Amino acid sequence: MQRLLKCVLLGFMSVCFNMKLHAEVPVYVWTDTAGAQLGQNCQPTQPLVNGLEAYLEGVIEVVHLESHLPSALPLSGKFLQVVDANGQLSAVSCAGNDPKSYLLFDVFSPEQLTPVARLGVHASQIELFRQVRLHSAEDAEVQIAAPFSVAPSSRLIEGVTAIDGSLNQVICTTSSQLNVRDESLNKILFTVPRFSDVKVVQSWDQQDKKKVVNSKSYTFIRVQFSARPTGKNEGWVAESYVTVRSNCPGAVATPQPLPIASTWQFPTNKRPSSNYKTGMRRFQASRGGGSRYHAACDLYRVKDEAAVAVTAGEVIRDKYYFYQGTYALEVRHTGGRVVRYGEITGKKATGVSAGRSVKAGQTIGYIGKVNSGCCTPMLHFEMYSGTATGSLTQSGNKFQRRKDLLDPSADLTHWEKLKFGQAY
Repeated sequence: MQRLLKCVLLGFMSVCFNMKLHAEVPVYVWTDTAGAQLGQNCQPTQPLVNGLEAYLEGVIEVVHLESHLPSALPLSGKFLQVVDANGQLSAVSCAGNDPKSYLLFDVFSPEQLTPVARLGVHASQIELFRQVRLHSAEDAEVQIAAPFSVAPSSRLIEGVTAIDGSLNQVICTTSSQLNVRDESLNKILFTVPRFSDVKVVQSWDQQDKKKVVNSKSYTFIRVQFSARPTGKNEGWVAESYVTVRSNCPGAVATPQPLPIASTWQFPTNKRPSSNYKTGMRRFQASRGGGSRYHAACDLYRVKDEAAVAVTAGEVIRDKYYFYQGTYALEVRHTGGRVVRYGEITGKKATGVSAGRSVKAGQTIGYIGKVNSGCCTPMLHFEMYSGTATGSLTQSGNKFQRRKDLLDPSADLTHWEKLKFGQAY
């Protein structure tokens, strides 16, 4: 591994840092009684071993921390990324604290590209996170068992869980409604309720737009609201009112998307084993250390299970090599939408070839597994509106995809509920 760490932050851009303990980033250490406390005169120590290497190239999503636990560094909603020194675990010891070494993590907030702090955790306390999933730089998700022994007398901190966190973005305001403006920012197109699900529309070469409203200057971004009718669901809002749901006090449950014709259905015959709207599986998750975005939802299942057509359509590109020993095919479906069914095996499905028609629910391929050994078998599901032409893979944007790329999350959620009676 190179000196610079490939960082992964679940769909958000990430950056890499060297091993110097920058003065502007405070270092905390975790204690049994008081949570994260500011360390004094912290210095790097010899890299830790003890089987903790499993934490390299991983991100811990801290979703819940009991409010009664004192802590100088609130961790709820934060991401912990182990600090890497030339492919080895990094540790610090801090004057005024227990002289033992602490495994060092960078602490990120979802909206920030630089760490807000660094956190030292002793090996005996990392047991707190033994149930978390680590998301690797190559999309891996591995369940980590405790790689060390914890003495029965050790008192573990209660109320800490670290699980897959939702990164759905919402409109977060103190008022009940927010105005959505046109591109000039002078005309109000419609209003949306606070806590509405929102997606930031990928900006290809878009400059920031600024406007003074009620004597305050705002930066505006282009967004889309999946719960509104197509063609009347896009506009511009102040960037400061868009945040992840977990960071918005009072945010309610995710609204259901508009109904889609029942002839559309979920593209696997059994429910995915993991939530495809969180972590590295979700649309727009970070890839390549933040250099690009994930253009699909990954539906985790079992190798060689059927991938099925979401509705009737025509195969416009037969099976072709896609990624790390897997294949893909493309279908133009009813209404013009195009779907790329990716990371399937090389096995050919009966009656499926370029120019042939397919029916809703017809087997069009078989779920594959990439040959790097990093990942659970999955169906990589990309969807396009069909309003653009040319290859689906294109340069010029961070998705490296054609400009009519769609976020399939809401549609998949609706189809999942129709087919299986429940949805993530």
